[in-house]
Amino acid sequence: MNPRPNLLILLCLAAVFAAPASAQADRGEAERLFQTGNVYYGEGRFEEAREAYEQALAFGHSAALHFNLGNTYFQEGDAGRAILHYMRAQALRPGDPDIAANLRFVREAAGVDPPPAQPLSAFAASLPRAVWTALALGGIWTAAFAFLVFPRLARAGLLSRLTGGLALAAALTALVALAADRAHSGLGVVLAPEANLRVAPTSGSPSEATARAGESAALRESRERFHNVRFPDGRSGFLSREEFEPVHTR
Repeated sequence: MNPRPNLLILLCLAAVFAAPASAQADRGEAERLFQTGNVYYGEGRFEEAREAYEQALAFGHSAALHFNLGNTYFQEGDAGRAILHYMRAQALRPGDPDIAANLRFVREAAGVDPPPAQPLSAFAASLPRAVWTALALGGIWTAAFAFLVFPRLARAGLLSRLTGGLALAAALTALVALAADRAHSGLGVVLAPEANLRVAPTSGSPSEATARAGESAALRESRERFHNVRFPDGRSGFLSREEFEPVHTR
């Protein structure tokens, strides 16, 4: 008997069972770092707390983690990064009153205004993006089944049309919410205390305006070292990646 096929099966089984163990270990390490950061924060050791939280980000993002990072950056006097992480926490947990309160407080302390509300942005923010995506896909598939497949399986024309209509309405609603969320997700935050808006994506380019830490702007395009941004009041230009960071990261 050739032992190689059996060995191959054993190796495949080992890989299958190793993946969940590795994921569980990652979650355990992320939780350990998160709790370590909480201990440091409670002791007033904010730099060490921030380092622990940032290490935990390597294992995944959560609203609680970004919320605590926002608190830590605020304690360190970094309003720009505090606002950035509060906005990331809010994107992961829309409607949370604690996140909204801290974000509003830090903006007021920094003297910056929130970005203007976009049409349907509040509606889109009522659910996470993943939920809207699931509703859109589920609605499309359900409508397709109800209109194309189900009538052929049984004489239930009215039921299939009703089910398909409701599923299609849910899918269209979710797609509208996703479109509004996409328009809102192009925001970023100024990190530098005072940043020069350059007319070209080079360090030596002249500046026609400035921006302050914590201000939100729409990201128009990204290049190798610079972001092209536009503020609600019409200011626009290029900021380096050290001066400006998008809220939503891939």
